[in-house]
Amino acid sequence: MLSGLLITSAVLSVEPESVVPIDAKLEYNHALDLYKMGKYEDAIAAFRTAIRLYPDYIDAYYNLGSILDYLNQHEQAINVFKQIVVRQPEEYEAVFRIAEISAKSGDRATASEYVALIPSTDKYFIRGKELQQKYGLTKLGPTKAEKIKQRSTAYWNIDSPTGIVTDTMGNVYVASFTSNLVLKITP
Repeated sequence: MLSGLLITSAVLSVEPESVVPIDAKLEYNHALDLYKMGKYEDAIAAFRTAIRLYPDYIDAYYNLGSILDYLNQHEQAINVFKQIVVRQPEEYEAVFRIAEISAKSGDRATASEYVALIPSTDKYFIRGKELQQKYGLTKLGPTKAEKIKQRSTAYWNIDSPTGIVTDTMGNVYVASFTSNLVLKITP
């Protein structure tokens, strides 16, 4: 069994039960069963299938990212947690997990940037400060977080977006048929 790994069942999901399609729930629960049997690669595949069936399945992202992190597939784990942040920007547990995995992977700059995004009012703020101390991360002031927040609101003038997708690097692509263009928005 994985030490310290958070695996949640679909019953305890943060997703509204009426929103998650039944086939995604079934695949998610199958992934949990595979995890419990120690079949981590199969569990990864099943969590990815659940996500493919319901791309906003936050619990599936969390568990997929946690298993990838445990298996030392840090870059993939970070990309999974970035998908959570893309879908729910104020999900500071995912922000913290990106910082934590980045720090233990040796990427202190990225870890510092993500720790700086956690507001002092969130429960992960203290854990972020502990991470800064443990890994000797640069302490970034709130101005860095404010700059990133301002950057995310700079796209208010997109005419009727008709599609939004993300890639594994955390980039967001917004398509607009009205303007006949695709914008790439990087994190």
